[in-house]
Amino acid sequence: MINSHLCCKNHTNANNALSGLGGSLTGNIRLTVSTISGELILPEPIAAFSEKYPDIHIEMDFDNRFIDLVQEGFDLAIRTDAISDSSFIARQLV
Repeated sequence: MINSHLCCKNHTNANNALSGLGGSLTGNIRLTVSTISGELILPEPIAAFSEKYPDIHIEMDFDNRFIDLVQEGFDLAIRTDAISDSSFIARQLV
């Protein structure tokens, strides 16, 4: 079993911004993901998300290094390791 964590510094802000919206959602999501997760875990969920929200463009960067989400302009990261930065919000995916 792979321990995957969804890391997003602005998770609460994003949820607050989206709650109560009545129209269709549009925009871009910049996602950095480890190579193994991107190849094995994410294709089906990303396809389902894209089908449900066709006006949201997902840009995925496949990279195994830990990055600074804010400095490099990413909205969220998916990694298969423990999170060392306590300022991140992590969720176990599988």
